[in-house]
Amino acid sequence: MKSVIIPTTPHLAMSTGQPYHLMLSHNLVDPGHRDFYRQERQRGTYLILDNSAHEMKTGEKIERLLVQASQVGASEVVLPDTLFDADATIEGCRRSLEAVGTMIQVSRDTDIRVSLPKFMIVPQGNTPEELVRCLQEMVGLARLWMDDYDCHNQFTVGISKDYNDLWWPCDNFLLSFLRDHVLPRAMWLNAEVHLLGWPKPLTILEEITTRFEHRIRSTDSARPFTFAMFGIDLSRDLNAEYPKRPPDFFNQAVPDEFDDLLRTNIRVYRSLCGETS
Repeated sequence: MKSVIIPTTPHLAMSTGQPYHLMLSHNLVDPGHRDFYRQERQRGTYLILDNSAHEMKTGEKIERLLVQASQVGASEVVLPDTLFDADATIEGCRRSLEAVGTMIQVSRDTDIRVSLPKFMIVPQGNTPEELVRCLQEMVGLARLWMDDYDCHNQFTVGISKDYNDLWWPCDNFLLSFLRDHVLPRAMWLNAEVHLLGWPKPLTILEEITTRFEHRIRSTDSARPFTFAMFGIDLSRDLNAEYPKRPPDFFNQAVPDEFDDLLRTNIRVYRSLCGETS
């Protein structure tokens, strides 16, 4: 499983060399971010454009995301989702795929080639049952869309960390959700799987890596930066209470005195993902 750090703006350069980047839509309004990720794309890095639903509760619309994707050469775009709302997320998926389908049809009718990124579907729900239903319906929509437009190998399934954060105290939800629902449906869709965020308890990342090996493509997190901002060393305590992001988090720098600690936190994160360097 490939690890992806999401740096704050002052630390963008620390992510150079990753095989994947996850960009947040609301950060791409900054020309500095766009220039950085364009350069990374020229180096061959795989760019995932996230719709910023985690930060804004509802993801940016597909039309805006596709414009941003074209500006930086994004390889993959997260379709709009709405936090904890299955029906709104299913509708957002349906609307987005219809919009992209119209683009494809127009390009075919006019013989103008259109280059599409891959799309990531992210199920949401306020109960485990709703989350499973959302996943099922989104996978169904994606499969029908691929058949209608003869566009295959077009999707990734993204799973939010939020649900293990919510439901883990009662049951280790994420492990069973991945095993029983996500991986079988991803296989049916011929899709890769990406974990959106580093779930609690932080040690579960190692268990996911061990259990599922290469069946999970990648995962992302800004948590090494958040912990470092508050002087928390994850090599000493993986059970440390997670501090809330400070205001304007993505414009904040980790204090200079915690620079080594930040690098340590990143190494801990990457190690839990099975990476040794």
